[in-house]
Amino acid sequence: APFFPIYYNDVYEVNLPPGHRFPIGKYREVRISLQSKIEALSQDEQSRVDCDFRISPLATVEQLITTHDEHYVQRYLNGKMTELENRNIGFPWSLQHVNRTLSSVGGTVAAALSAWEKYCKRHELIQKKEHNRQERFEDT
Repeated sequence: APFFPIYYNDVYEVNLPPGHRFPIGKYREVRISLQSKIEALSQDEQSRVDCDFRISPLATVEQLITTHDEHYVQRYLNGKMTELENRNIGFPWSLQHVNRTLSSVGGTVAAALSAWEKYCKRHELIQKKEHNRQERFEDT
């Protein structure tokens, strides 16, 4: 079975105001439910679900500024957003939320890099097999 990592960031708690509409607790519930379902599988079934749950790494400023304006990123990281910018984000600024956001982006980047590495390894293996096939064909 192909191996794949599953990144999660529910270790970064964000204390939202009472009645806030964002269901932040559901992310942890989904992860725990999935882990429980995998653990409940038979050994044979588990061997076909080869995954590893990993805490999402924090995105770096360098990664963030590939998509966002550097001044915006710095204002966000340092709690210097305007009232309108904070309202557009939909969450009150806190260091907890910054870490949660960085881990969300970092997990996405890590998952994409993992998929890219798998693709490159598979492509390299296919190229080697093709090269070996051509050598055998030429030798005959």
